[in-house]
Amino acid sequence: MDAEFAVADWGEAERIYGITPQQALGRHGAEVLQPLDTAAISAREQALRKTGLWRGVEAFRHANGSRVLVELVVQAVRCREQVVGFIGEHWPLAVGLPAHQDAVEEVIIRKRLQIAGNSSVTGATPEPSQGPDSGLGSGVVAVTDIRESTPLEVGAKLRNAREKAKLSKRQLAHLAGVREGQLRLWERGEHRISAANLMRLIPHIGGQLEDYLFDRR
Repeated sequence: MDAEFAVADWGEAERIYGITPQQALGRHGAEVLQPLDTAAISAREQALRKTGLWRGVEAFRHANGSRVLVELVVQAVRCREQVVGFIGEHWPLAVGLPAHQDAVEEVIIRKRLQIAGNSSVTGATPEPSQGPDSGLGSGVVAVTDIRESTPLEVGAKLRNAREKAKLSKRQLAHLAGVREGQLRLWERGEHRISAANLMRLIPHIGGQLEDYLFDRR
């Protein structure tokens, strides 16, 4: 990609995503691949410009309409301290996933936790996963003892993050496009918030999806 994240070289990506160079070249990478986690695009681009490196798991669009789960590493290319472009490496983890957001979120969360767990255990940057994997089999997150947060725990995390961001319930609800009353129920733990709604709040209060939904024992 060039310095503005427009696709400059498609290479092996056509084999992974079924999208031709003619369809990709010159267009913004996010426009071509349509990542599931669209709310994080701006933050990732800022992080790349600042640190020169981003690594994570994302579900991108395949030409046939399905989703491809990939482990992705993007590095900045610099010339005389100026960022002149970016190089990305894609390792497919699962193919043919449903296009619907809710159907693939759990796969992404489990894979992110697996990678984070490997890193915390070894103390080193984890190696990319080898070969396709549905991400739903038992033992996917066996490297750490992970449990799902209760609605009360998720609510407390939301409230703490909102207060840290110095936002009132009304302000956050307005920014995220949700009802203030619903936000109040989520923070109290009376209703469980979905991953899709969490993704609407996170750009304004920070954190990662899995930080709110899971805990290590």
